[in-house]
Amino acid sequence: GYSTLKKLREMGMKDVGFGMTVQDRNAKDLVPLYKLSNEMGMEFATASLHNSFYFVEAKNKINDREMVAKNFEELINERTRAILITNPGNPTGTVLSGQELRLVADIAKELENGGSFPHLVEEVQRQLGKLLSTADLKILYSLYDYLALPAEVILMLTTWCVEESERKYGPGRKPRMSQIRREGFIWHRLGVDTPEAADAHLRHLTALAGRERSLLPRLGISGRAPVEGERKYIAAWVDLGFDDETICLAYERTVLKKGSLNWAYMNSILKSWHQKGLHTVEQVESGDSAWRRAAGPAAPPAPGPGDDRAQADMERLRRFLKEGG
Repeated sequence: GYSTLKKLREMGMKDVGFGMTVQDRNAKDLVPLYKLSNEMGMEFATASLHNSFYFVEAKNKINDREMVAKNFEELINERTRAILITNPGNPTGTVLSGQELRLVADIAKELENGGSFPHLVEEVQRQLGKLLSTADLKILYSLYDYLALPAEVILMLTTWCVEESERKYGPGRKPRMSQIRREGFIWHRLGVDTPEAADAHLRHLTALAGRERSLLPRLGISGRAPVEGERKYIAAWVDLGFDDETICLAYERTVLKKGSLNWAYMNSILKSWHQKGLHTVEQVESGDSAWRRAAGPAAPPAPGPGDDRAQADMERLRRFLKEGG
């Protein structure tokens, strides 16, 4: 134990130190044990998979990866000079591609240079309530480097995605980094690449979310969030300049014609009104009246076979009455 190691060290023995196979139960001992070995001038080594992989030791299995990763992160300090990457990985044999290795190197440089990226990582981790995995860091770095989005814009993007996830799925539900990446590419495509543009875009998204909440119950939808296709329809109608009352009028006419909500048919009604410049209920009703006046009175229906028989019967009745008189 400890006394034996201390005695060996006093005897001048080299390569004496502590070693541990990390698992859920001892991960919190990493930092204290490192400090102890450092004070005694001893080596300190860890392994996270070797025993469980080679010797099928189920007790060494790591279940709480975030907790274990956080404790490993605490070992990194100002004295850290390098991080060794074994490729292929030992013992699993996982191989990183050349592109992945370059990406890891780029991320390490950004973290070392002390720019905005390290602070971005910390804040995104705080918002998501977890440590970012290697895959998560790659996604975040792609937004920062490949799309060249400023750190402030990425934080605004992350905040919006967190709020959207909680609005859709309930408090505490956080988005995945893949969802943040997808939304980030949409922002980039729309030219939302400055804090000012992001602020304007967020105001638009917030207003649109409010319109969705007010419209859906009036369209017979309650108890669920709109699916992506429904959101696209509503966003298009709002962008065309329709107010809620006019959209509801289109819904009423859709139900009268189709018997229930039909998004495509309702969209065709609103597109037709937009082409005629009709965007309010008053404009639609006035436009309908003008259309009926332009069409003129309806022509009487052409006589059918039944009408001919009725006319012949009336003619015989007139002759009978005349002869009888």
